[in-house]
Amino acid sequence: MGFGKYILDLTLQSMDKLIEKLEDYSDDLVEKDKDITRILCTEVAAQAESDLKSVKYDGDQQVSVDAVPTSKGYKLVASGQSVEFREYGAGVTHYTGYPGTRPPNVAEIGQYGKGQGSRFNIPWVYYEDQSMGNVQGNKVFTKGNAPSAAMYNARKTMKARIKEVGKKVY
Repeated sequence: MGFGKYILDLTLQSMDKLIEKLEDYSDDLVEKDKDITRILCTEVAAQAESDLKSVKYDGDQQVSVDAVPTSKGYKLVASGQSVEFREYGAGVTHYTGYPGTRPPNVAEIGQYGKGQGSRFNIPWVYYEDQSMGNVQGNKVFTKGNAPSAAMYNARKTMKARIKEVGKKVY
């Protein structure tokens, strides 16, 4: 629904009708914005998940990417123990650079844990599942992994498509 043109008489009744139309129009805009975010997130979720899973990672293999509803629309959510390592890379051996800005809570490459990933081509060991109460967890040998930049690329794709999707929705 477009707002279009509205002729207003200077009467209370006419102003009440205009306010009602504006409220309906505002509600329509909110719903269309939600549709845009739903379409964009849904379109890129499968590719982002595939990109995260395509990274050779020596530890936990469970990752998923979903379009999750919010009060204002949808957001793209990556889940799994290894998401950060897959997105940003781990260890200097396979590191090829990350195209985006690393969040402040993500360690610099090779500096996570005891910093063993800072040694080029030298494997290190860590224990998986310690955060779940296991003292030992599963022993994993690794040389790290290259970054996938899956979520970064998903964001770029959504940004590139927002006008096209917006024109279809509106």
